[in-house]
Amino acid sequence: MATPSPPAVDRAVDASGASEETALLAALEQPIEKVNVSLLYRVGLLFVAFAMVLLPLLYLALIAGLGWLVYLHAVHNVGILSAGGGGRAMLLKLVIYVGPIIAGGAAILFMFKPILARPAKGPESYKVDATGQPFLFRFVEHLTRLVGAPMPKEIHLDCEVNASAGFRRGMLSFFGSDLVLTIGLPLVSGLNVRQLTGILAHEFGHFAQGGAMRLTYVIRSINGWFARVVYERDQWDEYLERTARESEHWAASLIVALTRGTVWFSRRVLWVLMHVGHGISCFMLRQMEYDADRYEARVSGSDTFGSSARRLAELSLGSQVAFNQLREAWNERRLGDDLPALIAYQTSQMATETRNMLHKSVMEEETGWFATHPSDRDRIRRAQAEAAPGIFRFDQPASLLFRGYDALARRVTIYQYRSVFGLEITPAQLVSTAQLAADEAALNASHEALGEIFGEGLLPLRPVPIVADATQPPAEPAAELAKLRAVRQEMAAAVPAASQATKDLNETYDQLFGADRAGALLAAGYTLSAGSFPIPTPDLAGVESARDRAFARYERSTSLVDRQLELAGRRLGSGLRFLHAPLMSARIESSQEWQNELSTLLPALERLSTTADDVLAMQRNLTELSALFHGLESNEGDENTISRILSVNQATHQQLQSTVSRLAGTAYPFSHASGEADLAQVVLDELPDADDVGATAGATEHVCDTLSNLYYRVLGRLCLMTLEVEKAAGLAKEKDAEGKPTPAE
Repeated sequence: MATPSPPAVDRAVDASGASEETALLAALEQPIEKVNVSLLYRVGLLFVAFAMVLLPLLYLALIAGLGWLVYLHAVHNVGILSAGGGGRAMLLKLVIYVGPIIAGGAAILFMFKPILARPAKGPESYKVDATGQPFLFRFVEHLTRLVGAPMPKEIHLDCEVNASAGFRRGMLSFFGSDLVLTIGLPLVSGLNVRQLTGILAHEFGHFAQGGAMRLTYVIRSINGWFARVVYERDQWDEYLERTARESEHWAASLIVALTRGTVWFSRRVLWVLMHVGHGISCFMLRQMEYDADRYEARVSGSDTFGSSARRLAELSLGSQVAFNQLREAWNERRLGDDLPALIAYQTSQMATETRNMLHKSVMEEETGWFATHPSDRDRIRRAQAEAAPGIFRFDQPASLLFRGYDALARRVTIYQYRSVFGLEITPAQLVSTAQLAADEAALNASHEALGEIFGEGLLPLRPVPIVADATQPPAEPAAELAKLRAVRQEMAAAVPAASQATKDLNETYDQLFGADRAGALLAAGYTLSAGSFPIPTPDLAGVESARDRAFARYERSTSLVDRQLELAGRRLGSGLRFLHAPLMSARIESSQEWQNELSTLLPALERLSTTADDVLAMQRNLTELSALFHGLESNEGDENTISRILSVNQATHQQLQSTVSRLAGTAYPFSHASGEADLAQVVLDELPDADDVGATAGATEHVCDTLSNLYYRVLGRLCLMTLEVEKAAGLAKEKDAEGKPTPAE
C-alpha cells in the first residue's frame, strides 16, 4: 500500500533567494492607512481599566472589614469568658469566643494569600537571535515599522497553532517597549507567507495603540489573576481539608467548620468579583481584537483574512489529531521528530467533508456576550467591510522567512518535548513524519480489514478463540479451503444479528453505568429524585433491579457476539494457516514477514482477550468515582462521600494492579523504541500511588483505553492477513447463497 508523503515544508533560498527576500522587504515599505481609534473608545477603555483596578481594591476593603469585625469581637465580647459555669459549659464559651477569632484570622490569611500569589512560571519557548535567523529579524523589523509598533527585543518559537506578542518581563516592561514575539511553527508549516504576515501584523497591531494596549494589559492581567486565585488550590487548602477529616473532638470540629465556612465565603466573594470584572471588560477586549484585525486586513488584504481564519481552524483540528497520534505513539516510547510537519500533514489528510463542516462551523459561530474574542464569523465580516486590497500579496510558503527551517523545526520540537512536556527524549525515540504516516496508514488498513470481516459496529473487547495450530500449514489444503469457504458464509449470515447484539451490548453498558452512578451516590448517603437515573425507583432496591435487568440483557447480547467471535476465530485460524502453505507463500509478498509476526500477535491477542471482564470492572469503578466527585462539588467536605471515594479508589487500584501484572511476560507485538517490551510496559509504565485518587483514576482510564485499542489493532492486523489469504485463494470473488457480496468483498 502506498503511503502518502507528508508535505514538504522547507523551501531553501538559493541564488534567486536574495532577490526574493528583497521583494518581500520592499513590499513592506509601502504605507498602509492608519487605524484610528475614536476618543469615545479610548475613554471607554480607560473607564473599564479603572473599574478593573477598583475590583482588587474592593477586595482589600473586604479583607479590612473582616479584620475589623474580628477585632471588635475580640475586644468587646471578652465578657463571654467571665460568665459562670464550668466543664463543658466553659468549653462551649471558649469555643464561642475563640472560634470566630481563629476562623476570622484564617479567612483573612486565605483572602490575603491570593494578593501575594504569583502565576506559576510556564515553560520557556525556544529563543532565536538575529545571528541565526537574520532575514526573519529584518522582516519583523520592516513589519513593525509599517504597523507603527515597537520592534520585539526577542523572538521565540514554539509548536502551538498560535502567534502572540507581549511584554517580555510582564509588568517590568509595562512602561517601555520591551516586547517578545512568539511564533508557533505549525503556522509556518501550514500557512503561506502572506497569511503569516497578516497574523503577525494583527499581533503588532495591539502594540501600535500604545496607551490602549497598556490598558488592555491591565484588564487581562486582573482577569487572569481573579481566575487563578478562584480556581487554584494549594497546600493550605489541602491542610484545612485534612484537618476537617481528622478532627475528632467536637470543639475542634466546630472551629474547623467555621473556618472552612469563612474561607468558602471569601472564595465566593472572589468568584463574584471575577465574573463582574469579566463582564465589564469583555466588550472592550473584543473591540481591541477588531482593531488589530484591521491592521491584518490592511497589510495582507481583506480576502486573505477569511482564508487565514479558516486555515487556522483546520490547523487547530490537525493539531488535535497529531497530538492524539503522538499519545498513541508514546505508548511505544516513540515521538515524531518534527511536530509542525506532523500537524501540517494531518491537516492535509483531512477529509473534504470534515473540512467543509469546519468551514461551515466557522461561519455559523456567534459571539457570546461574555466572550473576550469575537467569533471568526464576525471578524471575517468586519475585515471584508474594510475592503482592503492589502500591500503584501506573496503566496510562497511561510518557511522562506527562516534559515534551515527543517532542522530548526526539529530542534524546536525536541525543545517542546523536554521543556513543556518534561520528557527526556533520546534520538532512538524520534521517528520521522513519513514513518508516522506509514504507521497510521497500516493502522487504518487494519481497522478497515476489521470492518470487512465483522461488519458494521465496533465489537466489544471479548475473547476471540482462534483454533490451534494457526502457525502451521494446513494438513489437507483442499479440506481447509472448504472450511474457510463455509465459515465465511456462516459469518456473513450472522453479521446482522451480531451487529444488533453489539448495539444492544453498548446500550446495556449505558444502563449498567447509570445504575452504578446512582448506587454510588446512594451508598454515600445522597437522596435521588425520581427519574434522575435509569432505575425503577430512586433507592438501592431500584439500583439492584436495574443492574439485574442490565446483566440479563448483557448475557443475551454477549452470547450472540461471542458466537460471531467464535466463527471469526475459525475463519482467522484457517486463513492464517494458509500463510505457511508453500503455494500461498509464493502468492503473498509479505508472507514470510507475516509468519514471523504471528509468533507475537497470537499470544498478545489471547492475553488481551482475557482482560474483557477487568476492563468492564475498572470502567464501572471509574463511573462510580465520577458520580461521587460530582456529588462532592455541591457538598464539599462531606465525610460519607470522601469515605466512599477512598473505598472505590482502593478497589480500583487493586483491579488495576491485578490487570497489569497479568500482562507481564507477553511480548508487545509491534515496534517499540526499547527494541523489546511486554504488554504490561506498554499499557502502564508505572503504577500510581494507591492513595492518589486522581492518579489512579487517570491511570485506570488510560489502561482501559490502551487495552481496547491494542485489542482492535492486533485483531485488525490478523484480519488483514486473513483477507489477503482469501484474496490470493480466489475466495474474495465468491458470492454468498443469496448472491450478495460476502463481507470479504
